[in-house]
Amino acid sequence: MKNVDLVVIGGGPAGLCATISAASSGSNVLLIERSKKLGGQLVKQTHMFFGSEKQYASIRGIDISNILLKEIEKYKDKIEIMEDTTVLGIYEDGIITAENKGKYIKIRPKAVVVATGASEKASAFPNNDLPGIYGAGAVQTLMNVYGVLPGKRALMVGAGNIGLIIAYQLMQAGVDVAAVIHHSPRIGGYHVHASKIQRMGVPILTNHAIKEAKGKDNVESVVIHELDRDKNPIPGSEKKLDVDTICVSVGLSPLTELLAQAGCELEYVKELSGLVPVIDDRYETSVKGIFVAGDTAGVEEASMAMVEGYLSGLYAAESLGYRHPDFDKLAEDYRSQLAALRRVMSGEKKRMDLPDAEKFRNKFPSLDRINEGPVAIIECFQEIPCNPCTIACNRHAIAMMEDINDLPQLDIEKCNGCALCVSKCPGLAIMVVDGSYSDDEALFKIPYEFTPLPKDGDIVKGLDRFGNYLTDVKIVKVQNLKSFDRTPLIHAAVNKDYIYEFRNIRMGDI
Repeated sequence: MKNVDLVVIGGGPAGLCATISAASSGSNVLLIERSKKLGGQLVKQTHMFFGSEKQYASIRGIDISNILLKEIEKYKDKIEIMEDTTVLGIYEDGIITAENKGKYIKIRPKAVVVATGASEKASAFPNNDLPGIYGAGAVQTLMNVYGVLPGKRALMVGAGNIGLIIAYQLMQAGVDVAAVIHHSPRIGGYHVHASKIQRMGVPILTNHAIKEAKGKDNVESVVIHELDRDKNPIPGSEKKLDVDTICVSVGLSPLTELLAQAGCELEYVKELSGLVPVIDDRYETSVKGIFVAGDTAGVEEASMAMVEGYLSGLYAAESLGYRHPDFDKLAEDYRSQLAALRRVMSGEKKRMDLPDAEKFRNKFPSLDRINEGPVAIIECFQEIPCNPCTIACNRHAIAMMEDINDLPQLDIEKCNGCALCVSKCPGLAIMVVDGSYSDDEALFKIPYEFTPLPKDGDIVKGLDRFGNYLTDVKIVKVQNLKSFDRTPLIHAAVNKDYIYEFRNIRMGDI
């Protein structure tokens, strides 16, 4: 029997943060992770995170994982880690059983934080068991962990944040994305994520679903159809797409089986994606000494999962008599962060129609200001928790937000078009335009995260915000500084006739 102060089950973002928080409070912690490597979903996340500096905004998930692991190392005298270990049960007497390499372990903790995350929901359609049909997590694991392409041409099912992000990552890896389909009239993810893939010419088809997958030994094609207001297929709306890969991202369900086994009270909350534990304001369940954090408490964003982890670890340690010297200050700060992050995102998440060309044009200052010299264009339309652009701007041209969910406000007279904000924007929603470049051409600075990068002097295809060809453009300069963190800036000279339409480039033929 192994006796410990605190067991944290799950080594993802919530579990890592709970471990750090509890250990910094003075508690000894046993961290159990079923994978062979800590980090959970973070090790697959190559995109920049939203939120504030406190939630590691503008830092990529893979790098956040390394930051948290370095924090774990600071408290190595307080933390024991069991990787490649599966927790089998939490029993009524408080005993935890786990399995590691065929050996069974009994653990008697004084308290537990369950941060087991969530599982992917399935999508039912004929032939959904064909090889070539993957869950979103599997596709990310293949590409971003093992460097393996799932296929050559893919259909993405689901336009939540995960679906939109992975569609973009598929394109980064060289996979042709035929379309993104979504069963509802409006997408569930951030508009900035949708814009990134639209700029590459990928259609986002709302009110669409799969009718059937086709293929003998693997996926060869898929038939999709349009849905009416009652989610019924519209006869005659079928479209056949030749694909060898179908990536399904239709939501997550909290993993609460261990909590149920332990006797914790559960309730169904639609906004939190399923059956979740009943908890108090300390993140403690109905069973004394069992705390939760992250997607186990209800599916939200990774930023919220990390803050919940810090909060639950703080309270779990306090319940054992280990009260952090700054307990009250930290608890208030974490709660404030969660309140700000949730203000527009959970439950009452705002869903809007995707912006059209006119809305994009309205983001531009006057032509006189553009012709005066470089100025940033911030194509943000949706209130989401994000403020890296305000932090990046050392001229204070982007006003500090009273609320992290406020839309950024640019003072065009203070802006000098330095482009510091461009590479720091997690949504790649900012560019710089300089109408003073020449009489006939404007110089654009745009973020570009695809390979191969163009070279100075190259002539490439200029695209609008929906991936349509506009005109050939000349690459003036390519900036790929270390400080840009893998978001190079492309300087492109564009005919002024396209000053309001140009937004992206493509190498090779259209």
